[in-house]
Amino acid sequence: MLVMTTDSKILCAAPWTHLSVEPNGAVFTCCMATSSKALGLIKSNKEGQLQELWNGELMKSIRLEMMKGRAPHQCRPCYELEEDGSFSQRVFINERFKRVLPQLIEETHQDGKLNAQPQYLGLRFSNICNFACRICDGQLSTGWYKDEERLGREHPDGPLKVFENIETLENFFAPLWPHLSWVYFAGGEPFLSVEHHSFLHLLRRNQRLDVDLLYNTNLSTLKSFGEDLLELWDGFHSVTLNVSLDAIYARAEYLRYGQNWQETEDLLKLLRNHQDRINVTFTPVISIHNIFHLKDYLFYFFDNFSVRPDQFVLDPLKSPSHSSINVLPQGAKEKAKSVLKLLQKELLSHFDLNDCGILVKQIAGLMTFMEAEDCSSLWPNFCDDIQKVDEIREQDFLDVFPEFKEYFIERDQA
Repeated sequence: MLVMTTDSKILCAAPWTHLSVEPNGAVFTCCMATSSKALGLIKSNKEGQLQELWNGELMKSIRLEMMKGRAPHQCRPCYELEEDGSFSQRVFINERFKRVLPQLIEETHQDGKLNAQPQYLGLRFSNICNFACRICDGQLSTGWYKDEERLGREHPDGPLKVFENIETLENFFAPLWPHLSWVYFAGGEPFLSVEHHSFLHLLRRNQRLDVDLLYNTNLSTLKSFGEDLLELWDGFHSVTLNVSLDAIYARAEYLRYGQNWQETEDLLKLLRNHQDRINVTFTPVISIHNIFHLKDYLFYFFDNFSVRPDQFVLDPLKSPSHSSINVLPQGAKEKAKSVLKLLQKELLSHFDLNDCGILVKQIAGLMTFMEAEDCSSLWPNFCDDIQKVDEIREQDFLDVFPEFKEYFIERDQA
């Protein structure tokens, strides 16, 4: 059997190291594969299901496909991002596990089975969230439920929850305690999850402070069920926060509905005092809403928090599709492209290429993605959705984003 080298454009370490759990209990090879068939569904009272997921027929087939040099369809999202010049989870995971991946591939059985256990978990224990972001919905945020009812949209009956109780959570993950090296928490908002809180204490109880912790958080709090997270994290090998902020000031509060910008700033200042032990990365989702304000966003952090260019990961929105930057009318696309090119020049004038080169490349990737496909037929859908949500939230998109006035289609004009 052909074994791919670790610099392959197809190979990804995830099928050899990782399992990703969604709030509804579905398990995938990684969070980028959630639009494909799941490896399986966690059932709290079933014995041995972790191994059934890890060495099930689907996971084994994905490993074998990669080892034969073929790209599994589940992995297309990462390959497409890389084709556009954007950052991908595949590259991220490969960098982390590049030292152990060759040996893991060598140990893979002919049928794709792997005796080694998962080292990296992605955990979305619940969809409980205190925000109702414009680019989200009830599947990942309970904060959306009230508005979805008013809009006549379906949503889960109650908060989604993977495990019935903490005992079943502990039993499910018990075989992995000796093997874990990395855990990623997302949501919902992970800091509001009792399962996340319990998992941290389980890591401590099992003397696994050597595990690296990675988060995706809206940074609305640094408390967890009465405990200070900065204290709960004390002693762990590393803690990294991927902070989901898409804009600043009023634009932030519009996009991440429920956010209080002053409180966000206060927490950013608090984290700045702990930068010796808490790593912070900013992961803005780039959509129609914020494409014209990326410069303001970046330089706010450069100027006020001494953030480095390499602390940003720009994530081009693909879903909901009507809010993607490839939906912009042609005139708006041309204007956005000019704004982004000027931003690239400004970055290069402020920073050494070695420091800002990756960020400049990510901006180029945004332009490639924006122009790769003309989806402007969805522009009326974007305008209609904006106005429907504005109405029930008593917000005004054009008041916050006046640059769109010349393109916007009022509902009574559509």
